[in-house]
Amino acid sequence: HELVLVENGTLTVEGATFCDMYVDNSNSPIRPIMTNNDNSIRLQQLESASSTLYFNSGSIIVGRLGVTTVRGIENEGGQMYLNGGDIPYVSTDCDFIINGKVKLDKLILGLNKKMIVTSAIENPISITLPSIPETRLSITEAQPPTGNFDGYVVATGSDKYTLAQSDIDNITLNVDAELWELRLEDNKAVIRPKTSFKVSTLDDLQAAIDAAVGRSDTINIEVDGTIEISSPIVLPEGINVKLTGGRLQRAEGHYTEMFYVDELSTVTFENIMIDGNYITTESSVFTIDYCGKIVFGTDVEVCGHKDSYGHGLISASENGKGATVIIDGAMFYGNELAGRMFTHVDKYYNLEIDFKSGHIIDNMQLPCILDGEDFKMTGGGIWGDGCYFDRGGEYTTVSPIYGHIEN
Repeated sequence: HELVLVENGTLTVEGATFCDMYVDNSNSPIRPIMTNNDNSIRLQQLESASSTLYFNSGSIIVGRLGVTTVRGIENEGGQMYLNGGDIPYVSTDCDFIINGKVKLDKLILGLNKKMIVTSAIENPISITLPSIPETRLSITEAQPPTGNFDGYVVATGSDKYTLAQSDIDNITLNVDAELWELRLEDNKAVIRPKTSFKVSTLDDLQAAIDAAVGRSDTINIEVDGTIEISSPIVLPEGINVKLTGGRLQRAEGHYTEMFYVDELSTVTFENIMIDGNYITTESSVFTIDYCGKIVFGTDVEVCGHKDSYGHGLISASENGKGATVIIDGAMFYGNELAGRMFTHVDKYYNLEIDFKSGHIIDNMQLPCILDGEDFKMTGGGIWGDGCYFDRGGEYTTVSPIYGHIEN
């Protein structure tokens, strides 16, 4: 049994210390030191229970006589106000009020329950959530939790206090950190699908890309250091990802695409190097499917790619109608390409090129040849290569709207 049971009425703690003198020599569950409302009350009655607990100051001390199991307060349905003090553990099946000065090490929240914060959270709080769906969370924890946590609220501000990012930073969750993150939204701490990843291996990179499946927002992926690409990186259908930082380098023995962009997907590169490692390929480096898009943005370097077969650096697939490339600040240099930089497999499906800014410098064994006519140049420059359309073997000079081409 607990040391203190608040079944009806009000308990106020002002400076008292509760010491855990219990030694558990049985297999029975460890009871909390203090329970606000008894377990015997039906679940549907918990919210309207008449008990009230005010913990204004004081402490609960655990671990005496060799006991290491964490014990503290279990709130089964009454009103609970944690206004101060040092509490190692709280389990609650109801919303409750908490002052940010409270030192609360561990909080177990019942399904769809939350803490209502009245001042800035000054000490870290570790929150354990139940699996979804689940009727309630008892003193036995659900580990690890599963389900869709999108939109799950673990804390709100109050009429006395508006949550800040520093409060969010002081909260940790037991959900999978590779999938979920806590965000500040409209004075609430809300769990959302993770949108930012930092990766250092090919497997982690592909996993981060796959995390975008079924979502309409953009996944941001930071590449840490150099990742060797030993198999094609595949963007599944209908996703949006942005890759920044580091270097993606073709591995020895890998001769096919580095990137395959499936239909209706978009990948944006910024501040990253995509290095072919001067390994001769047997296909284009980037292949784009139906209405796919690649954006080469600011401070992107595409270099070291070598092709002796005329596949092109970037190509539309056999189903590549509407495939688009936007160049806006990138630099393409030091590539040894056999005559084609942008191309397509099916002559009816032109690869659309929108050259806004950036540079293409000394990439060709032959002049830069574009299959088809969907090339728009409004800035940037092409030097040392020349740039022509291929119309059945007859080459026509490309004229930029703005920008510079030096044949």
